[in-house]
Order: sequence, then structure tokens, then C-alpha cells
Amino acid sequence: MSAAPNLRLIAGGRRTIWRHGDLELVAAPPGEAPFPVERQVIEEDRWRVLGASPEWQPPPPEHPVRLLTALVFDTPAPLGRVLANGRRWHAMVVDLDSEPLVTADVVAAALAEVAALCRRHTVTRLALPLLGTVHGDLDPHRALEILHDAFLVTPPATLRRVWLRAPQRHQLVIGQALARWAEVCG
Repeated sequence: MSAAPNLRLIAGGRRTIWRHGDLELVAAPPGEAPFPVERQVIEEDRWRVLGASPEWQPPPPEHPVRLLTALVFDTPAPLGRVLANGRRWHAMVVDLDSEPLVTADVVAAALAEVAALCRRHTVTRLALPLLGTVHGDLDPHRALEILHDAFLVTPPATLRRVWLRAPQRHQLVIGQALARWAEVCG
């Protein structure tokens, strides 16, 4: 009897591509950009905490009392809004004070704002997570339906390529959805 083969799992997998008219959607893991992007959408909560960079930065030169006063009088951002911060667009879709954390209509509203920003800034290449599933509790199947109906069926005219940042836990669901969309679109 021969020895068992020495098999190991290699992280990653093949990229999934879906084309619709002039638009190309590429699903790839977050750390493996399939092309350079002009803007990146970040899933954010109303208080703008979840989308903060994990990199340490020195404290601002502002006096601590002034900083504390600004925090005390800060108000939460409206759900569904997208705050443009340079190349990073923060989509306010998570409400940490409610149950469920994310609703479908909020994700659809945020995607509509992303589309408007793409048109305004003539963005051709965009990185986009599956909104509602990064920090929120939206079902990935439902998030994909919203993405398809609210953003991909009639995408902004300037947009040519979208990198759907697909974490390992959602790759199978995303691959199945893109295969279904390809069958429907022919």
C-alpha cells in the first residue's frame, strides 16, 4: 500500500469575471487587485469608526480639549450616504445601534450614490466590497442581488471595470452568482 499523498490547500483561487456591455466585473480577494483602481469604496458605519485605517498614526497636533469637544458634538452620518475622502469613498451602510445592522434599502441608496460619484468624477476603475457583508449582517445572496439590480444593470457610463473585493468566505457565493448572471445575459 502506498503512502497517502502530501496534499495542501493553497489560499486564493481563480478570479471570476463577468461582462455586461462595456462593464467588466472582476471578483478577486481583497489583497489581490486585478487592476489599478481610481477609487475604493469602504463599508462604514454612521459614526465613521469601522472604516478607519488599521495603521497607527500619530495623534493630531490639536489640543485634547478641542478634540474631545469635537467628538462630544459630533453627529452620526445619515445611512445610505457616501462620504468622499480623496480616493476612498466611505459608504454609510452599517448602523451599530439597530438590529439588523444593515438593510437592503440602505445598501441600494449607497450604491446609487457611488454611481453618482463615479459619473461626477468620471471614474473608470473602481474597487467595491460586497456592501452590507463586510461589517454588517446582510446575507451575501441578497447583497449580490442589490449590487446587480442597483448598480450593475445600468452602471455609470464612465465606469469600465469594477473589482468586487471578494473575501474567501464569499467567493463560492459570488462565483455562483456571476455564473448565473452570465447565463442570463448570454
